[in-house]
Amino acid sequence: MIMYIVSAVLIAFLAMMTAAVIKARSIIDTKRAQVRRNGRRRLGFFHPYSTGGGGGERVLWTMIAGLQQEYKEDTVVLYTHWVSGNTLTQTELKGLVSKKFGITLKRDVEIVLLKGIKWVEASSWPRFTLILQSLGAVPLAWEALTSSPPDVFLDTMGYAFTYPLARYIGRCSVISYTHYPTVSTDMLEAVFSRRVAHNNSSAIASSRLLSGLKGLYYKLFASLYGFVGRCSHCTMVNSSWTGGHIERIWSPVPSTLHKVYPPCDCTQLWSNQVPKELRVISVAQFRPEKNHTLQVEAFAMLLKRLPKDLKEAVRLDLVGGVRGCEDEARVEKLKILIGELGLEGAVNIHVDLPYGDLKAYLGRSMIGLHTMWNEHFGIGIVEYMASGCIPLAHRSGGPLMDIVSPEAGFLAETAEEYAAAMEKVLTMDEKDRKEMAEASRERSMRFTEEVFTEAVGKAVRPVLG
Repeated sequence: MIMYIVSAVLIAFLAMMTAAVIKARSIIDTKRAQVRRNGRRRLGFFHPYSTGGGGGERVLWTMIAGLQQEYKEDTVVLYTHWVSGNTLTQTELKGLVSKKFGITLKRDVEIVLLKGIKWVEASSWPRFTLILQSLGAVPLAWEALTSSPPDVFLDTMGYAFTYPLARYIGRCSVISYTHYPTVSTDMLEAVFSRRVAHNNSSAIASSRLLSGLKGLYYKLFASLYGFVGRCSHCTMVNSSWTGGHIERIWSPVPSTLHKVYPPCDCTQLWSNQVPKELRVISVAQFRPEKNHTLQVEAFAMLLKRLPKDLKEAVRLDLVGGVRGCEDEARVEKLKILIGELGLEGAVNIHVDLPYGDLKAYLGRSMIGLHTMWNEHFGIGIVEYMASGCIPLAHRSGGPLMDIVSPEAGFLAETAEEYAAAMEKVLTMDEKDRKEMAEASRERSMRFTEEVFTEAVGKAVRPVLG
């Protein structure tokens, strides 16, 4: 009897799920027929935070510009959220992209503003943030798919849990550009070794029980992450480090996995040759993993090591974008720290700096500073190199495996190591410093927009034709 009941319940559940899938597909198909113009294929980019000024947004707009050029008959749609809540005219949009990134959009982009952005904001999920934020992308993707369905769903932010929905319900081809694995074997190792990190608080790291439970949670999440990731028809990764983790967790078909270094505006920055000043620059969004605190603390240590004339002349510029109130709060905390360390005037914070001003700061700076542990790639480091800055990056992830070489920069981990490396550059013989800066410029040629556009075209061709 029990077996019959269980079977009946299972059959009823499967019937309900089948009906739900059929209904959902019908909704999307009906809407797709309404929005498709002249039978043109629709390429839909899912990038909720498209107005930021970071490397992820440069990837988005460079990819859009490149695919518009190669697939002229296709319509490009962008699913996004803007803080203002108001859409821009095409002229305003193109002007914004040109101003922030120096990228020219030759054709219009259809904008679909997403209202349910709260689903993917970390502040909405104070507990179990990792999995709930990932699952939160699913209703946001449903909003996108039912508002203006695409034929090809391109995720450029790494919301892998949207792929089954787009592929099996939306009946889209799915293309992914993954900047950073949502969960990695390094994260698991940090939990099981009970090491404090930005995603592993001291309260959990100090408890064997809590660390064990969190490790189990991460393992379960990694299994789910691998399943949804395999729903992508074409997966691009931005570095050797990211590619290694995606291979281990997703186990994708090898022919569908492509390493595509993110684009850097090297052409414009190469010509950005002006006399260098005693300036250290950091270009990174004000997020916790970027570890701006370490930068300020290392700079304070540096000043204690320098002779008086250099100490009074050297400056640190922290340049970055903010995505919301949480990032704004971090900026305020940094200002407090700067005051406590007596660094007013020596350390300056620049929020959402226009691209032209950013270029000017890069051109004048001697050192480019980066402090994120296990950075997936580090497009800002390439911008340093192309501008003639000597890069000083964290000894991990993409900077270690793909970008910084011994003859073209320095790597560090602790505040003491960063301070020592900055001191070495600032006191280096001018001839040696120029040779290292030139080696950095030459190495940056591996990461140009042209190389990126060509690599993207090659990766997506089996899907787009």
